[in-house]
Amino acid sequence: MGALDGGLNIAHSDKRFVGFKKDKKQLGAEIHRKYIYEGHVADYMKSIADEESKKYQSNFSEYIKKNITADDMEALYKKVHAAIRAYPTMAKSTKEPPKTHKMHDELHAKVQLKFPCFLLLQEFCRFVLLGCKCMPFASPYG
Repeated sequence: MGALDGGLNIAHSDKRFVGFKKDKKQLGAEIHRKYIYEGHVADYMKSIADEESKKYQSNFSEYIKKNITADDMEALYKKVHAAIRAYPTMAKSTKEPPKTHKMHDELHAKVQLKFPCFLLLQEFCRFVLLGCKCMPFASPYG
């Protein structure tokens, strides 16, 4: 289902629609209607339902859960289009506020409380790797 099917006015060309015949420069209304109401999907559902049941089960698992068959597709999409036209504005969803993440300083302070030697070792490693001649920190152990 596309934006134009839902009633949005978007600049477009009829040549881009399914069912347009270039040689006649004419839009095939029945083919276009079939695609709007997902007739091509219903045809595909029917074609693989018997031949490839595993593929059918995996591709259409949500349809199967909701008891939607290939024959129900057109009626379902007519109902959806009617609902969109009746109430075209999208309802706002209720989302939970995002979690607040601990900042680096809070985590650093927590590590320092739990493992004071770890931070001392970390500073010492920086000192050794950088080749400094004086210690950049004062030892808490004197």
